[in-house]
Amino acid sequence: MPLVLRRPRGVQLTEAGEMLLRHADAIATRLHAAADDLDALGQLRAGTVRLAVFPSAGAAFPRPGPRSSPTR
Repeated sequence: MPLVLRRPRGVQLTEAGEMLLRHADAIATRLHAAADDLDALGQLRAGTVRLAVFPSAGAAFPRPGPRSSPTR
């Protein structure tokens, strides 16, 4: 099934080519959105979390040790 037609001044998308282009655009949009979501999620790896617990419950949590900074 041809996706393009050759013309004297270039090419023209066929109906199938236009349909495929719409799907490709939708896929590209979703990939960009996924990348943005992953970037936002990655930004949550820094910062401080403070917990308030009873001493008996806090004993179940290990004490944090030295950490190396994440590499990208």
